[in-house]
Amino acid sequence: MKLAEAIIAFFDVLFEKHEQSGVELPSPYNKIKISDVRYDEPNRQIIIENIEPPVRLTTVGKSNSQEPWMDYGHLFVLSSNKKYIAEEELKVGDVVIWEKEVTTRHNDYSITEWKQIIHSIYDIGKDGDGWYCITKGLNNEYPDPWKIRWTDIMWVDLMTVWCEKPEDSKEETQP
Repeated sequence: MKLAEAIIAFFDVLFEKHEQSGVELPSPYNKIKISDVRYDEPNRQIIIENIEPPVRLTTVGKSNSQEPWMDYGHLFVLSSNKKYIAEEELKVGDVVIWEKEVTTRHNDYSITEWKQIIHSIYDIGKDGDGWYCITKGLNNEYPDPWKIRWTDIMWVDLMTVWCEKPEDSKEETQP
């Protein structure tokens, strides 16, 4: 499949799902200025300037919760810099990474572990404990049931690069 056909197919699926749901899908807030992105043709490199550290490049595991926008193998440019994740900077549609303690119950035992979750901000509010957001996987029917506090947010996605999915790779990583 040619790149142009793949991009058209991606947006066809995205807009078809959007039309079926009848719900507006907010875009992530622009945190990188277009003037800071350029292509260095002789070196065949994309250069992004003026990103405040720390920056992390990662991919996500196979969960399907953010498909088709984010999928296993896609590359995420993340930052935990307060310039990008301050309360006043986070907007509905931004993709954030936070941790949740998850207990998996089995017949005769249970396992509790911390799991990093990468979902989009679905709603923002304030209550007696201060600022919070509700997140939702784009491919999930319902928002997550938790109030995520600003202090829980570890990373925000500055940019997603749709890379080829690794075949039979053992290199799954969580942000």
